[in-house]
Amino acid sequence: MVRYAALMALVLWVGVLFHGTFHDAVSPAISALVFGGVLLGALVIWKLAGPPPASFFTRLGLAAGMVALAAIGWRSATDTLEPVALALGCVLLGFYAREI
Repeated sequence: MVRYAALMALVLWVGVLFHGTFHDAVSPAISALVFGGVLLGALVIWKLAGPPPASFFTRLGLAAGMVALAAIGWRSATDTLEPVALALGCVLLGFYAREI
């Protein structure tokens, strides 16, 4: 169940970065920080609750990098880092694609 929560948060986060899905409702930076927090929390719970996912530290590092980029983008009010975060998100999605 935690695995699917992490996947859902990542997919919604990539959707926000790619299409600006929640742009009218909330700031993309705020939604990115919320989805990033859910993703990081789900990864840690996943590791503590059972066997850790393959490449756990790589996934955690990529997710932490995405959260850091979202925080920098929120503080500086710029969208120049979104393509980098989107690329990191696609790499992270690749880990889930290999599990299925």
